[in-house]
Amino acid sequence: MMHRFDAADLTRQLDALPIEARVAFALACAERLAGYSSRPDDSQTRELAQAARELARQSLAGASIAPEALGTLAARLESLPDIDDDDVAACAYVLECLRTGAVQAAVAAAERAYDARERVAEKGLLFSVYTPEIEAALLADPRIQAELACQRADLESLGREPRSHLLVVDRARGSQSEPGQRAGAGGDR
Repeated sequence: MMHRFDAADLTRQLDALPIEARVAFALACAERLAGYSSRPDDSQTRELAQAARELARQSLAGASIAPEALGTLAARLESLPDIDDDDVAACAYVLECLRTGAVQAAVAAAERAYDARERVAEKGLLFSVYTPEIEAALLADPRIQAELACQRADLESLGREPRSHLLVVDRARGSQSEPGQRAGAGGDR
């Protein structure tokens, strides 16, 4: 079965879930993106992204998070010059989802996870025009299919048992990419 990214379907499914499940879904996407930074050696960026993921995980585990701490971390993350890096942007969307419960923030984190893998797949194809054949080849890329399958599995788990949010996040942490699969690209396609 070929999985496809469908923002409207994600929106519908996430809208039916409680806020904690939305945050867990967004965080799982961000966890799988942790190895996809375009600047893996930038310690400030890496530390802030990790802090955002950890803050969201603590909240899901039941810790009380001060709104000021959440707002400060979100502002610091969003002020980074690397905010358009898929990993950093996904973490910012996780914090937005945590702050507001916005379904669109969770969808945006999922789209960043998809986009990062698509950029890696594009590097393996030589093309100058984006054709339906190229689109099909990209969609068939194992990294893209694996991410979309993970997103589907996360939604199914959260839909069956919305309180499975830590299980979903821990599963995503365990499936982070190998260092050789770093996207190495932020910014425009």
